[in-house]
Order: sequence, then C-alpha cells, then structure tokens
Amino acid sequence: AVSYDVEMIDPAFSAYYVTPQHVQDLLPGRKGLYEDPDLQALGVTQARVNSDAFNNSWNRGHLCPSHILSWSETTKKATYTMANVAPQGGYFNQHPWQQLEQNILDWIKHHTALHIITGVAYRDRSRARRTFDGIAVPDYYFTVVCDKAAHKSVGVYGYNTEDNHGVSFFHPVKKIE
Repeated sequence: AVSYDVEMIDPAFSAYYVTPQHVQDLLPGRKGLYEDPDLQALGVTQARVNSDAFNNSWNRGHLCPSHILSWSETTKKATYTMANVAPQGGYFNQHPWQQLEQNILDWIKHHTALHIITGVAYRDRSRARRTFDGIAVPDYYFTVVCDKAAHKSVGVYGYNTEDNHGVSFFHPVKKIE
C-alpha cells in the first residue's frame, strides 16, 4: 500500500508484508517505471518518469524496494509506479540504503515474516527543497520493521544527501515517529 503526499509530489510511505516463502524465488531484472494509473484517474500530479529531477545526484528511490517484492510479475511491477518513488541521493541509495534493504531481505529469508513501512520526511515541509519541476526532495528516508511473532519492532532512518552520509541505525519506533 502507498500513501501519496499530493503537496510534496512524493509518496509519504509504502507499507508491505513479506514472508520467507515470498522471497525464496525472486524474479531477476528491472521493470520500466510508470505513472500510477489510479492517481492519474484522480488528476493527481506525479513526478514524470523522464523528469530531469532524477539525474546523477538524485536517483528514483523506491520506498518499497522492487527486489523484496519480486516474487511475482504483479508484485514486482507494483513497485515501479512513480507513486512509490521519491528523489534519493545517489550514494545514499546505492550504498547504505541498499545494504539496509538487503539486510532486511536476508532476515526475512532466514528468519521470519515482517511488516515493513518505508517513508520519507522533511525538516520543514513549508521550506522543503524542490526540484525545478516542483518535486520535494525528502531530508530523510525511514524504515520501521515489525516482527509480529517476536513482538519486536525497530526503526532506521537515513539522511537523504547527495554525498556519502550514512544511515542512523536501530532506534526505537517511538524515535522514528
């Protein structure tokens, strides 16, 4: 499920549930991005697939990572909607955040089903950085993971920058809130 922030032209968060059975045989490769047809039908502005906002500095950051939902063509394709994508610093996306996503995937494969919420946040929504075409650039990405069987949750957030700042690991969910 995706909660879309119309004012920021970004997803607010994606929520998903993944079991060890889901991630045993994942489909390889990438899909093409596309504008969300439900948001299009409502006349909601989305980032364009070919927006120059996504360049060498800013990647198309999936909130729900495509790899983790690649157990079927349908679930994989759902992660490629622009309603699930926000500007994410290239290094941040391709290094610390990708490692976090891989660690979560490995945990699911070898341990237990998880409820996951991944979203973005802003220091000051009224003064958020914007791309030339109006897309807000989040200051933070966060993930909250809930292991319902163990009755435990943890939160992680990272600074969404263009350079090599890292992820701030393992906080109580209350701090992420």
